[in-house]
Amino acid sequence: MGLSSRSVRSIHTKDKARLSDLISKYKQLMAFHPSALSIISSRHENISKAVTVSSFSSLSVVSDKAPLVSFNLKLPSSTAEVIRQSGRFSVNLLSGVHGAEGIAREFAGSDASRSLGSEDKEGLPINWFPLSPQPYNTPMFNRTSLRQASSPAPSSQLAPLEENNEIAFARLDCKVQECFRVRDHEIWIGEVERVDVESIDKLSTFPSMVYHNRRFKALAEAKVAIQDKQKEVSQLLLRHNQK
Repeated sequence: MGLSSRSVRSIHTKDKARLSDLISKYKQLMAFHPSALSIISSRHENISKAVTVSSFSSLSVVSDKAPLVSFNLKLPSSTAEVIRQSGRFSVNLLSGVHGAEGIAREFAGSDASRSLGSEDKEGLPINWFPLSPQPYNTPMFNRTSLRQASSPAPSSQLAPLEENNEIAFARLDCKVQECFRVRDHEIWIGEVERVDVESIDKLSTFPSMVYHNRRFKALAEAKVAIQDKQKEVSQLLLRHNQK
């Protein structure tokens, strides 16, 4: 009975006739494997590009060297070309605050790699995003909220962010170390040269954005913590008003 059960639930690549079934099951499984979302941004000369990824990961941390990170980009990718030319990129760790999902979706897709230049009708205007210090000069999502934008929202689907909440809760500025191709993807490895975050202490109650079951979601634990804090503030205000 045990062998029969395993044969039903398992598919092996040696069964060529069932390869498509294996791929289908793999995609279904990965949909339920939550992944943190980031926006990779880069700029070369006057061209800025950005793309939402779920593949960003910490690769190596040792005591005497700067950390290494990695992410994957599906080819063709115009963002990859800008990173290749500039030799640098920024990783914007996305928050789960209201409205940030719309920004993440703006740069997601099979060949997202959206332009941030104002000449690109599909991209967001460049003046939405301040630029990081030289030599990076990349669009920063962690120092930007939709309320700070100087131009109207490019899409009615983009809800305004809650005041003082940033699209990304932190940014990593990186220098390219390696890039190599695997099938239809490129794997990029970068060395972290700058960490930009407002307050480490606040991160335990800050919502992160994840991709799960083909949906963008705020990390539940952080979301609950924020709701508890809001409830606490409301109760304090109520007691104050009753005095």
